[in-house]
Amino acid sequence: MLARNFLFTQIIFVTSIILGDNHIETNLGGYNTLIGFYERCRTLQSGEKQILIDFEKLRSIDANMSAVLMAIINKLNKEHQLIFFVDTSILRSRFPALIRNGWFAQAGIQLIPSSTASEIRLTGFNKGDDVKFLEFIEKDLLSHAELQISEKDKLELTNAFLELFTNIENHAGVDMPIFACGQYLPEPARLCFTLVDTGVGYLAPIQEFTHGAVSTAQEAILWALEGNSTKTDAPGGLGLKLIQKFCEKSGSKFEIITGGEYWSNFQLFPVRARYFCGTIVNIIFDCQKR
Repeated sequence: MLARNFLFTQIIFVTSIILGDNHIETNLGGYNTLIGFYERCRTLQSGEKQILIDFEKLRSIDANMSAVLMAIINKLNKEHQLIFFVDTSILRSRFPALIRNGWFAQAGIQLIPSSTASEIRLTGFNKGDDVKFLEFIEKDLLSHAELQISEKDKLELTNAFLELFTNIENHAGVDMPIFACGQYLPEPARLCFTLVDTGVGYLAPIQEFTHGAVSTAQEAILWALEGNSTKTDAPGGLGLKLIQKFCEKSGSKFEIITGGEYWSNFQLFPVRARYFCGTIVNIIFDCQKR
């Protein structure tokens, strides 16, 4: 297929891969769609290195899920040397949120000012970026105009997210950026937030720490949610528990996807999901005025 006027200006033959043919929402179905895209790209022939991300059949995508897509693209580029292209006219006409949140800013696309301030800009963090991550959580996420929470909750969530980030740094074995992104959706009013890493996931470090007592990804998720920690040199383990507690009292949704398992506070037990390395955490803050 001949691609022109996409992310880069040179004319080149690329392989077109459909991103999805329906909606990519902040849920298990949206996650599985993105991992399906990853699998199709990962299994291409060795000579197919230039990929056109085909948005043509996609009806909608929650902008916060671009954090997952960015982690996938970054992993495919690093491990398989794949180069990605996009028809920018489709983005501008049908998916402008993916321009406003900075997903394609590195390609030279001019950012469109957001009149609704609905997007939380896609941001990547490396190991050691604790201060940068803390500022992002405080200023971009928890100070979002549509998120009305108490100062007490804001402080607890700030500490919970910071512990979550340090756990990823210290135990997830990450050697690629950690991505975060968010989007406010008005009907019903909710703020969707996604944090994703491409490390080893929950099971490996927890299984080692518990000497095999925890042996499945499902058990690892539940073990971590109980407030347990693999830290031996400092207190820890309350980050996920505090986030879960906040979500339960506020009617918000909390999701964890790791090791081929999907857990949500809206269901009793984890269910199977398509496997992808690392961990994805989604929080859908309930912003409805009551």
